[in-house]
Amino acid sequence: MTRETEGEEYDGEEEEMTLCLENLITPRGGTIRITMDVKQEDILAEEFYDGRSPDSEDEGEYTGNEGMNNTYRYHNSVMVLVRKDYDFSQQLTIGCKDVASLKTFFDLVRMDPTAADGMLLFILRGAIKKMTGKYGRSYSYTSYYHYASPARNIDSDKELLQLFFDIANYCRSTGRRTQLCGVLQEAMQDPDWSSSMDLVRVIAKQVSVDIDAGIDDAWNMFGKGFDKPTFECVNRTRLLVEKIGPALPRGIRHSFEEWTSARLTKNLGAINTYSAEDIPAIMNLIPSLPIENYFNNILPILSRPSCREALARVLTQIGEKAFANLNSRNQTGATNTWDDLLKPSYETILRYNGPKLKITKRDFDSATGSTSNFYRVSYHDTSYPVHSSYTISHYLLQFLAIIRRTVALGLHEAALDLVSTALPDLNDAEFAFETSIPPAGLIVFVEKLAAVLNKIYDRALESAIVRFMKMALQKAAEWLTKRRPKELQSWARAITPCLCAACIPLNDFLRSATRSSARFTSVLKVRSHLEQQVPHRQGYECVTERHGTPHTLIVYKASREYCRSYEQWQSDVTALRHRLS
Repeated sequence: MTRETEGEEYDGEEEEMTLCLENLITPRGGTIRITMDVKQEDILAEEFYDGRSPDSEDEGEYTGNEGMNNTYRYHNSVMVLVRKDYDFSQQLTIGCKDVASLKTFFDLVRMDPTAADGMLLFILRGAIKKMTGKYGRSYSYTSYYHYASPARNIDSDKELLQLFFDIANYCRSTGRRTQLCGVLQEAMQDPDWSSSMDLVRVIAKQVSVDIDAGIDDAWNMFGKGFDKPTFECVNRTRLLVEKIGPALPRGIRHSFEEWTSARLTKNLGAINTYSAEDIPAIMNLIPSLPIENYFNNILPILSRPSCREALARVLTQIGEKAFANLNSRNQTGATNTWDDLLKPSYETILRYNGPKLKITKRDFDSATGSTSNFYRVSYHDTSYPVHSSYTISHYLLQFLAIIRRTVALGLHEAALDLVSTALPDLNDAEFAFETSIPPAGLIVFVEKLAAVLNKIYDRALESAIVRFMKMALQKAAEWLTKRRPKELQSWARAITPCLCAACIPLNDFLRSATRSSARFTSVLKVRSHLEQQVPHRQGYECVTERHGTPHTLIVYKASREYCRSYEQWQSDVTALRHRLS
């Protein structure tokens, strides 16, 4: 029952002793596991024994306390009387984590109704935490070191569920239904509450009892409306009623379903807008509601102006759901809701939100790749320029998917409106492309748009897309044209001070304003002399060509930076031509 700890002696001072009560035994013999420190001033002084020492097993005969019960006779067992209010306050602070202790506390509460309110809430919350696994399972001292058997866990769960039912009955019989329902509603705020089937049964039981008692707000107690409902709130209510419904008695399930439908419809009707964060909840709500509810309550909200990302996600995810269910229907032969709502959804949403989906320059700038220029790959010593390693932005991929599905649904007029309003005007100042990074995203987008064009048979739509593609390619060509390195105005350089016969042709070359390179074929000694006269620090470059005899010295005036830029520019031009061919 107790744990004694002795501190080490320090600087001649007496050893410090502390006591901790580990278990409490109630008047009815129940046990409560606690961890309660006992202060030194709370321990009875030795003189209270009136000169008698505690009995010991080692003594031949008892010298005192003969009337003590044998269970608590020896000094290695201690009996301590604790006031209930003190015990309650301690437990409210440290928490009670095992079923047996909760059950014992409940017995104390029933014996003393004056302490019921605070302790009942404590016991109810403790039981719910046990149900949802927030406290973990209760294991005995032995099972702490050995895995607890499944049978022991099942028995503990049954005992916990029965304890909660007993507490709930007590609350209802003593006029504490409001406190009980408040704790249950509090538990349902946890997103993981429905993972505990015991908690679901408890809630269903409360609903059933309230219905039998004729309480008017029996349903509303577990599905109140929201001041500012969102799709996430409505979806949470749907999950709640879907869990509770099957656990209800058959006789009240029909009325519960009617209330559920009315409640969801009312909450949906109070929603005015949505954001990208609501879309997962919307996708979960759609297949769980009658299709009329979708057309009357959800689709009008989706058609209202919203942010571009939310609109794109709604359209693409509805299309993906319909495509996934199409494969399922082909395999099973069953119909599905997504097929029925796909075309009306695209037609209605695009009718009002085409301009909202407009593409910006930032979408093209976000193309990613390992280099800033066109890629080149080698195959059998031949270099091919490629650009396929670039990845365009996620929004551009969504936009292409929306165009593709709109055309596939036969909504050519909606597709034409979308192309006319959402594709950007590349003549705007926004699309100057004056940075050093080539418009890779624009080129890749045009390629993917061309793939969509192959599926289009509407002349007006085809013409609008082709017009944008031509403008985009023209922009890319203009970007390359502006990026072409400028040639030097004059190649004339200072001559060498050497006036020997070998240096005369070298000086003629250096004086020339049009020549950027020259070749000098001569023996090694002369070549070495000429190379020494060239001022390398001024950007000259000398290369010896060793074909033939004697060898040839090639001198370049050209700036290495200019040559490198020009070669890169030619590579980009070749790459663009390759992609357009």
